[in-house]
Amino acid sequence: MGYLLKSIVGAALFIGGIVVFNVKLVELLEVGTCASGNQPFEVARECPEGTGAAIGLMMGSIFAGLIGAALFAFRGDPPWGGGRRGPVLSAFSWGTFAWGTFFAASGAAILIASRSSESMPADGKLGGTIVGITFLI
Repeated sequence: MGYLLKSIVGAALFIGGIVVFNVKLVELLEVGTCASGNQPFEVARECPEGTGAAIGLMMGSIFAGLIGAALFAFRGDPPWGGGRRGPVLSAFSWGTFAWGTFFAASGAAILIASRSSESMPADGKLGGTIVGITFLI
């Protein structure tokens, strides 16, 4: 039972972390450049309400995704499998899969959002395009 529970919770945390990260990153790209607080210069554009919360949720989603990936990767051997791996699975790594999934999903989401959003400012579109292409490469 522990194997299945760790698998489900770990996968849910990892996938949920990727989704929240991408949603909040696209939200911040739609804001564009801004500044708030006690600055020694004149602020040209104030950050909208909730920008700090979006940044906090992005950081939290990264930690949730890492915890979920670790929980899934170290869930142990299935009770029905006997612990033997075939030659194809012995070369497979869940860490490499998680790393590739995060960057591919994030790059695709950011690139699509930056190229299709009409409300995103020019600096957000440029930043999204650069980040999306970099993540996909």
